[in-house]
Amino acid sequence: MKRILLIDADILAYKVAAMNEKTFDFGEGGVACVLSPEKVVADSQETLDDLVSTLDADGYRIILSDPKKNWRKNLDPTYKDNRKSAKKPALLMDVKDFLYKANQSTYIKWLEGDDVMGIMATNPERKAEFVIVSEDKDMRTIPGLVYHPHRPEQGVMEITRDDADRFLLWQTICGDPGDGYPGCRGLGKTSLYAQDIIEGDFDDPLDMWDLVIDAYASKGFREEHALLQARLACICRWTNWDPNKRQVRLWNPLHLLYKNQ
Repeated sequence: MKRILLIDADILAYKVAAMNEKTFDFGEGGVACVLSPEKVVADSQETLDDLVSTLDADGYRIILSDPKKNWRKNLDPTYKDNRKSAKKPALLMDVKDFLYKANQSTYIKWLEGDDVMGIMATNPERKAEFVIVSEDKDMRTIPGLVYHPHRPEQGVMEITRDDADRFLLWQTICGDPGDGYPGCRGLGKTSLYAQDIIEGDFDDPLDMWDLVIDAYASKGFREEHALLQARLACICRWTNWDPNKRQVRLWNPLHLLYKNQ
């Protein structure tokens, strides 16, 4: 079976664009920004070629987010609002345009690139061995093969179904400030609830959800709030996607019992 890399192109594009932008401040309001539009193309391709070589892959797919619509915004309009004021590299769209046009690329309306990678990697009818390549820790909520290029010493990690479910519920408790959802306010990574999700023994997968409910209740939150945070944290798997209607199936605790994900 061929090994195909699923490249998180949102992160790759940002990093390459940022590397090729230099700003010089001459004082008294004098600022010059030096851009290298030609070099971003070469650097992007070099990065892709290096990944294929390093991971002994047969090819790759470029995965991009829908730039206009995001299904999570329908659940929480404030999702990722914290990023609106962040200054983006001037060459970001140049890199994305190159990646989209010059490579085998995929994006699906309403979905983030993370969701597309998760759906593809867990498709039971996939014809290749997919390796998700991303610096985003959220991809550890997807069962399968994951490679973090910023931590090459970890190699290609095999994420089991149990590992993925535990990490999703851990994210549900801890939240993700980078994505703008809080999780259970007042609890964090070092809380006993978060640690128990990762390390505890559970006879029934739904016992993990009961622990999440207890965590939220300890801070005065109802199960409905916990469910919203879980849905924001959930990177789509094949079971979260209706390929006919092209719609997301929202996560619910019974998904922990699904045999195939």
